Amino acid sequence: MKFWILILAFATIAGARLYSSKHDNMDIDTLVRNPRYMKMSVGCYLDRNSCTKKTATLKQAIPDIVQTACAKCTHTQKYILRRYLEELKKNLPSDYQAFRRKYDPEGTTFDALESAIANN
Repeated sequence: MKFWILILAFATIAGARLYSSKHDNMDIDTLVRNPRYMKMSVGCYLDRNSCTKKTATLKQAIPDIVQTACAKCTHTQKYILRRYLEELKKNLPSDYQAFRRKYDPEGTTFDALESAIANN
């Protein structure tokens, strides 16, 4: 009995280490095809314009996401981030480079992040 309580407690603690799945239901494939959304969101992340409530929440997590290679991301969050970065790189390459420089100024962690989310 104590063994199962210990396992349950460990699973609860381990699960608490993931980011909230509150925004996991966003339709990222539709959003990234919207140039207005992409410019608005990257503008928020790069401190060029104001943020919506959702983008402000996501912006707060970006430094940790980059530094930990999305270690606390759910599978869905990794997919969302991969799709966002793919479209940013493809359609707004200078903003993609600015995003990399802002969140990885030393150039030491962003490649690991992209590798960690590549298969999601």
